[in-house]
Amino acid sequence: MIKIEKVMRWPLIMVFCVAALVMFVYELLKEWLFAGSLTPWESHAITIVVTASLATLAACLLRDWSHRLDLQQQAIEVERQKAVSVRLLLSTTQHIVNNVLNQFQLIQLEAEQGEVREETLKLLENSVAEAKEQIRLLECIEDPARKESYDRFYPDKRSAVSEQNS
Repeated sequence: MIKIEKVMRWPLIMVFCVAALVMFVYELLKEWLFAGSLTPWESHAITIVVTASLATLAACLLRDWSHRLDLQQQAIEVERQKAVSVRLLLSTTQHIVNNVLNQFQLIQLEAEQGEVREETLKLLENSVAEAKEQIRLLECIEDPARKESYDRFYPDKRSAVSEQNS
């Protein structure tokens, strides 16, 4: 036997009651309109056609309602994917900018000590060039919702993956 959750019982009971009431009113109207002149088979045939028409109408309404729910669900999923993409993009951008800012902090520390070494300036130059390239690569990501698309921007992850594969 099919076990129906308590929450689902009331809507089913209501559907049954409404359907029974509609069919009862239909039978009353049919008897009143035809004044009992129909043979049993004529009455059954009319009832079958009317019931099938009502069932088809109900199925069409349910299919339309279901289709609208599917479209809403798809729209929600698209919005969720957009939010994931934006979060991943912002996180990666912050990572790139923080790398460059770290180089500026190194220059600040050396400047406070009185001299900025040539190697530090070269590191900054390389860091800016790397950031520029990473931003260019960020623009080329084809599937921004996939977390794996951003792995190349996090060297620790790349080395951890290559160590695991070894």
